[in-house]
Amino acid sequence: MITENYRELNMKIDEELQKNNERKVRKIALNIIRDRHSQLAKDPEINNLSDEFIKIKKYCLNNINLLKERAFKNLRNNGCKVYEVNSAKEAISIIRGLIKGNLLVKSKTNMSKEINLKKELEKFGINIIETDLGDRLVQLAGIPSAHPILPSLNISKEKAYELLTGKKLTSSDSISINDTVKLASKGLKEIILKAKVALTGANVITANEGFIGLVENEGNQRLITSLARIHIVITGIDKIVPTLKDALIVMKAASYYGLGTKVAGYFSFISGPSRTGDIESTICYGMHGPEEVHVIFIDNYRSHVIKSEYKEILECCSCGGCVNYCPVFEEIGGIIFGGTFQGGRGIILSMLIEGVKNAFEKGLNLCTTCKICTCSCPSKMRISDFIISIREMAVKEGFYLNKHKRIVTSILKFKNPFNEISNDRLNWIKKYSYNLKVDSKSDTLLFLGCMSSFKLTEQAYYACMLLDYLNIEYDYLGNDENCCGGLLFRLGFKNEFEQIMKENIQILKKYKRIILVCPGCYSTFINFYNKRLRGIEIKHLIELLDERQNLEEFLTNKKITYHDPCHLSRDLGIIEPPRNILKKLGIFEEMKMNSELSRCCGAGGGVLSTFPELSSSMAKSRLNDACLIKDLDYLLTTCPFCEYNLKNSKTNDMNFQIMSIQEFIINQLKKV
Repeated sequence: MITENYRELNMKIDEELQKNNERKVRKIALNIIRDRHSQLAKDPEINNLSDEFIKIKKYCLNNINLLKERAFKNLRNNGCKVYEVNSAKEAISIIRGLIKGNLLVKSKTNMSKEINLKKELEKFGINIIETDLGDRLVQLAGIPSAHPILPSLNISKEKAYELLTGKKLTSSDSISINDTVKLASKGLKEIILKAKVALTGANVITANEGFIGLVENEGNQRLITSLARIHIVITGIDKIVPTLKDALIVMKAASYYGLGTKVAGYFSFISGPSRTGDIESTICYGMHGPEEVHVIFIDNYRSHVIKSEYKEILECCSCGGCVNYCPVFEEIGGIIFGGTFQGGRGIILSMLIEGVKNAFEKGLNLCTTCKICTCSCPSKMRISDFIISIREMAVKEGFYLNKHKRIVTSILKFKNPFNEISNDRLNWIKKYSYNLKVDSKSDTLLFLGCMSSFKLTEQAYYACMLLDYLNIEYDYLGNDENCCGGLLFRLGFKNEFEQIMKENIQILKKYKRIILVCPGCYSTFINFYNKRLRGIEIKHLIELLDERQNLEEFLTNKKITYHDPCHLSRDLGIIEPPRNILKKLGIFEEMKMNSELSRCCGAGGGVLSTFPELSSSMAKSRLNDACLIKDLDYLLTTCPFCEYNLKNSKTNDMNFQIMSIQEFIINQLKKV
């Protein structure tokens, strides 16, 4: 067990949270991408893009050997030299042998980061110049890339100018981004013209045509692949697609999901070396462009993964869509959350390439498991599910946090994660002097959950009052109610979760209907308990309300908005029921990020209990979304964890109240 990692990680988180300027620049960039997405979201072509992308990538991975054979053959027919290597070390050896002189110009390629290209080649005195502006700024700053396709995501215009000129700015200096870009362009072109060797990645390789497809906005790839005498391509077998048509779909997906644009500035297809046949129809190579094109396919982990449960990680097009919406990435970046590859996907790749211990050290337990990465990914990759799977592996190997172990012990001993005495589960009744009307003979059970019972007791109180108002008779287990165990599963303690679930099933199976208040409990019941509680109706409280038709009696002139709990919106697709209700209760207005792409409040996945400062920072970002709504009166939600975290993170200048939908309704009822 590595306990030092927790302390060190908390220190790194605090350090990142203090970098206000970097965080501001990152948030601005991410919001621009999200705004572009929302503007294009209704475009029919965009709506079909993900389905087409998934179909292509699944076919490719299922037929990889056939496509690889065809691609290698056609690339060679086009005059390319093709290599297939297993390791980064082999790839570096080949690349080093191809470089003439000591200068290499390169474009953006995540494969170069995967094989640690720059560091390895510099050992041999090779000067590598990044020609992508973002990569160049990162190179000059001597810092890691901040995003899969936007490496300088957290570098301000002032910092960019200083890096390119070496001049320290004063407060009176006025900087034009356009002038800074022109300055960078001039300097890079001078270097590019001197280079004899250029290196790129490949967004796609077409098997049928043997084409190398490149996506970019700046035009630097076109320059270096046209002017250098030798062009080196490094890529993986996962980039092979059947046809040129398939390639275009993949390239469009990378453009839209990565940057929020329909297409990038440049789509380039290279079939091989520059050639001419203008003299006696005799083909000669290197007329204007490269005399040689070398394509190096690097396995590194792919052949193993393609046969494993993590196969779908290879459906990625490296667009960065997953981190564009990631709440953790937005607050602290990807350096301590995912490392080289950024975010949740970076955690998975760290495990696949370097093992579980490395994934643990790269921030395995920072993920809130909110699943927004899946919704913002063209392949709908199940990153959160894989994170939980790796946590389970880590726990088995002894890599877990002491804090998480204490939560496990508390649940097994006290039936809740808060180290509260089991018999205190009924204290909320005394607190509100509530006359609880329980029918032990009822076939309907109300399952309140731990957060409502101990930390946010008003949710329990108002849930019961609402059921009373709706004339729904129910049973309640009181002190005998156990934790659902969902948190154990999400932290990786699967065996303990199975034990809790088995105990609960024995109690729950006598009922015909179970009503839940907590979306986390509800998700656990639907995804796991449901398989063993066949025939039992499982409902969230919000669904019962949606079935009631005459809520207009509570209509107010209050302006209200709604925060979607991740477990309801993304995990279970319950998006419309709360909105149907809210439109009958007041003047409803959506926050900027809502429904399937609602911003996570930061309370899930064990982050609230383990990294409270990070959790609170995510909650504040969500509260800032609410602040954008003019004259907002209420921010309503249906999750006790969300409400708890949002309330505790709210500042005095935020002039709206936060409460559950059931509390809002009962408060209106009291006024009638």
